[in-house]
Amino acid sequence: MSIDFEQVTTRTGDGGRTSDYSGRQDWKNAPVFGLLGDLDELGSWLGVVKHLGSGRRPLEEAQRLLLTIGSLVATDPGLSAQGEVTSPVYQKLTRVTGDDVEALEVWERALMSRVQLKPHFVLTGGTKKAAWCDVARTVCRRAERSLVAFIRAEARVDLTTAARWINRLSDVLFVLARVYAKR
Repeated sequence: MSIDFEQVTTRTGDGGRTSDYSGRQDWKNAPVFGLLGDLDELGSWLGVVKHLGSGRRPLEEAQRLLLTIGSLVATDPGLSAQGEVTSPVYQKLTRVTGDDVEALEVWERALMSRVQLKPHFVLTGGTKKAAWCDVARTVCRRAERSLVAFIRAEARVDLTTAARWINRLSDVLFVLARVYAKR
Protein backbone atom coordinates (compact mmCIF):
# COMPACT_ATOMS: atom_id res chain seq x y z
CA MET A 1 0.00 0.00 0.00
CA SER A 2 1.37 3.40 -0.90
CA ILE A 3 0.40 6.91 0.09
CA ASP A 4 -0.79 9.21 -2.65
CA PHE A 5 0.02 12.90 -3.10
CA GLU A 6 -3.20 14.16 -1.47
CA GLN A 7 -2.43 12.23 1.72
CA VAL A 8 0.88 14.08 2.07
CA THR A 9 -0.11 17.45 0.63
CA THR A 10 -3.59 18.03 2.07
CA ARG A 11 -3.45 21.83 1.89
CA THR A 12 -5.56 21.96 5.08
CA GLY A 13 -2.80 23.78 6.96
CA ASP A 14 -2.09 26.45 4.38
CA GLY A 15 -3.92 29.08 6.45
CA GLY A 16 -1.76 28.52 9.51
CA ARG A 17 -4.16 26.21 11.37
CA THR A 18 -4.06 22.46 11.83
CA SER A 19 -5.77 19.67 13.75
CA ASP A 20 -4.60 17.29 16.43
CA TYR A 21 -5.49 13.60 16.39
CA SER A 22 -8.73 14.34 18.25
CA GLY A 23 -9.78 16.71 15.46
CA ARG A 24 -9.36 19.89 17.53
CA GLN A 25 -8.28 22.85 15.38
CA ASP A 26 -5.67 25.35 16.54
CA TRP A 27 -2.98 27.63 15.20
CA LYS A 28 0.22 25.88 14.15
CA ASN A 29 2.19 27.89 16.71
CA ALA A 30 0.04 26.61 19.62
CA PRO A 31 2.10 25.01 22.40
CA VAL A 32 0.79 21.53 21.59
CA PHE A 33 2.21 21.72 18.06
CA GLY A 34 5.47 23.19 19.33
CA LEU A 35 5.77 20.19 21.64
CA LEU A 36 4.94 17.78 18.83
CA GLY A 37 7.63 19.46 16.71
CA ASP A 38 10.18 19.10 19.51
CA LEU A 39 9.34 15.39 19.83
CA ASP A 40 9.61 14.96 16.06
CA GLU A 41 12.97 16.72 15.98
CA LEU A 42 14.22 14.53 18.82
CA GLY A 43 13.14 11.41 16.94
CA SER A 44 15.10 12.63 13.91
CA TRP A 45 18.21 13.22 16.02
CA LEU A 46 17.85 9.74 17.50
CA GLY A 47 17.86 8.51 13.90
CA VAL A 48 21.24 10.22 13.42
CA VAL A 49 22.62 8.78 16.66
CA LYS A 50 21.28 5.34 15.77
CA HIS A 51 23.61 5.22 12.78
CA LEU A 52 26.72 6.08 14.79
CA GLY A 53 27.28 2.57 16.11
CA SER A 54 26.19 0.96 19.35
CA GLY A 55 22.68 1.11 20.75
CA ARG A 56 20.75 0.68 17.52
CA ARG A 57 17.95 -1.45 18.99
CA PRO A 58 17.39 0.68 22.14
CA LEU A 59 17.47 3.85 20.03
CA GLU A 60 14.83 2.44 17.67
CA GLU A 61 12.71 1.59 20.70
CA ALA A 62 13.20 5.17 21.92
CA GLN A 63 12.04 6.46 18.53
CA ARG A 64 8.92 4.29 18.79
CA LEU A 65 8.19 5.57 22.29
CA LEU A 66 8.55 9.15 21.06
CA LEU A 67 5.86 8.39 18.48
CA THR A 68 3.75 6.96 21.31
CA ILE A 69 4.23 10.12 23.37
CA GLY A 70 3.33 12.22 20.33
CA SER A 71 0.10 10.30 19.86
CA LEU A 72 -0.77 10.82 23.53
CA VAL A 73 -0.02 14.54 23.33
CA ALA A 74 -2.03 14.91 20.11
CA THR A 75 -5.12 13.21 21.54
CA ASP A 76 -7.54 14.74 24.02
CA PRO A 77 -7.91 12.23 26.87
CA GLY A 78 -11.21 13.75 27.97
CA LEU A 79 -10.10 13.85 31.60
CA SER A 80 -12.92 13.89 34.11
CA ALA A 81 -12.87 16.06 37.25
CA GLN A 82 -11.35 13.06 39.04
CA GLY A 83 -8.57 12.75 36.45
CA GLU A 84 -10.08 9.68 34.75
CA VAL A 85 -9.61 9.24 31.00
CA THR A 86 -12.98 9.23 29.25
CA SER A 87 -12.00 9.41 25.56
CA PRO A 88 -12.44 6.03 23.83
CA VAL A 89 -9.82 7.04 21.24
CA TYR A 90 -7.28 7.89 23.94
CA GLN A 91 -8.02 4.71 25.89
CA LYS A 92 -6.90 2.63 22.89
CA LEU A 93 -3.48 4.30 22.72
CA THR A 94 -0.32 2.70 24.07
CA ARG A 95 1.11 4.44 27.14
CA VAL A 96 4.64 4.97 28.42
CA THR A 97 5.10 2.85 31.53
CA GLY A 98 7.43 2.56 34.48
CA ASP A 99 8.92 -0.46 32.70
CA ASP A 100 9.93 1.82 29.83
CA VAL A 101 11.69 4.14 32.29
CA GLU A 102 13.37 1.13 33.91
CA ALA A 103 14.62 -0.11 30.52
CA LEU A 104 16.40 3.21 29.96
CA GLU A 105 17.95 3.02 33.42
CA VAL A 106 19.25 -0.49 32.68
CA TRP A 107 20.80 0.75 29.45
CA GLU A 108 22.29 3.77 31.22
CA ARG A 109 23.91 1.54 33.86
CA ALA A 110 25.38 -0.67 31.12
CA LEU A 111 26.81 2.38 29.36
CA MET A 112 28.21 3.76 32.62
CA SER A 113 30.13 0.53 33.16
CA ARG A 114 32.06 1.38 29.97
CA VAL A 115 33.19 4.89 30.94
CA GLN A 116 34.36 6.71 34.05
CA LEU A 117 32.43 9.95 34.54
CA LYS A 118 34.14 12.81 36.36
CA PRO A 119 32.19 14.84 38.94
CA HIS A 120 32.39 18.11 36.99
CA PHE A 121 31.00 19.75 33.88
CA VAL A 122 32.37 18.44 30.62
CA LEU A 123 33.10 20.08 27.31
CA THR A 124 30.72 18.50 24.85
CA GLY A 125 31.83 16.78 21.71
CA GLY A 126 35.31 15.33 21.78
CA THR A 127 34.55 13.19 18.75
CA LYS A 128 32.05 13.55 15.94
CA LYS A 129 29.92 10.75 17.42
CA ALA A 130 29.95 12.36 20.87
CA ALA A 131 29.01 15.73 19.37
CA TRP A 132 25.96 14.27 17.60
CA CYS A 133 24.86 12.57 20.84
CA ASP A 134 25.27 15.86 22.70
CA VAL A 135 23.09 17.64 20.14
CA ALA A 136 20.45 14.91 20.53
CA ARG A 137 20.67 15.32 24.33
CA THR A 138 20.08 19.08 24.17
CA VAL A 139 17.10 18.59 21.85
CA CYS A 140 15.84 15.95 24.30
CA ARG A 141 16.09 18.46 27.17
CA ARG A 142 14.12 21.00 25.12
CA ALA A 143 11.43 18.41 24.38
CA GLU A 144 11.29 17.64 28.10
CA ARG A 145 10.83 21.34 28.97
CA SER A 146 8.08 21.62 26.35
CA LEU A 147 6.37 18.51 27.68
CA VAL A 148 6.50 19.72 31.29
CA ALA A 149 5.09 23.11 30.25
CA PHE A 150 2.30 21.32 28.36
CA ILE A 151 1.54 19.05 31.34
CA ARG A 152 1.29 22.07 33.63
CA ALA A 153 -0.70 24.28 31.25
CA GLU A 154 -3.18 21.58 30.23
CA ALA A 155 -3.29 19.60 33.54
CA ARG A 156 -2.20 16.51 31.58
CA VAL A 157 -1.10 14.40 34.55
CA ASP A 158 -1.54 11.38 32.27
CA LEU A 159 1.80 12.35 30.68
CA THR A 160 3.97 12.44 33.83
CA THR A 161 5.52 9.01 33.18
CA ALA A 162 6.34 10.14 29.64
CA ALA A 163 8.12 13.17 31.13
CA ARG A 164 10.14 10.88 33.44
CA TRP A 165 11.05 8.72 30.44
CA ILE A 166 12.26 11.71 28.39
CA ASN A 167 14.30 12.91 31.36
CA ARG A 168 15.94 9.50 31.57
CA LEU A 169 16.54 9.46 27.81
CA SER A 170 18.55 12.67 28.09
CA ASP A 171 20.68 11.03 30.80
CA VAL A 172 21.30 8.05 28.51
CA LEU A 173 22.30 10.34 25.66
CA PHE A 174 24.73 12.18 27.97
CA VAL A 175 26.41 8.93 28.99
CA LEU A 176 26.41 7.59 25.42
CA ALA A 177 28.17 10.78 24.30
CA ARG A 178 30.82 10.26 26.98
CA VAL A 179 31.30 6.69 25.78
CA TYR A 180 31.83 7.98 22.24
CA ALA A 181 34.13 10.76 23.49
CA LYS A 182 36.27 8.19 25.31
CA ARG A 183 37.04 6.43 22.03
